[in-house]
Amino acid sequence: MRERMITQLPVGCGTAIRAVSRMSGRLVALALLAGLLSSCVGPPSGELVRVQRPDGSRQCREGGASPAAMGARLEDAGIEVYCREKARDGRPRVAMCGAASGRINVYSISAGDLARARELGFEPLPETADGLERCVDVGD
Repeated sequence: MRERMITQLPVGCGTAIRAVSRMSGRLVALALLAGLLSSCVGPPSGELVRVQRPDGSRQCREGGASPAAMGARLEDAGIEVYCREKARDGRPRVAMCGAASGRINVYSISAGDLARARELGFEPLPETADGLERCVDVGD
């Protein structure tokens, strides 16, 4: 249960909390934890949006860009990525070898960076998206 609570905290806090929880002396740990939590902040705008881009994979073939590799384009443009995951776009498509697979890479970014992400070819996550995997925290 503690792990679940840690994953719901702002990015960058999980590692700090795990380190403090291993310390001896509950009072010291509690004081340090309070200080660490007060310094953990989310995105500057306070709101995250999810953007996506097709990974380029094709049916009947291995491949497609990984979320980490594609996310580097956002980071190189100065856009902080708070988490990344793999999903499906949820759109119907023909079942045919060589056709697009519908797999997408999804990123959580600050709402203030949406326009720059769109310039790089990323689009807001469609409502039809499904199969979202567990979000991978890219903080720390």
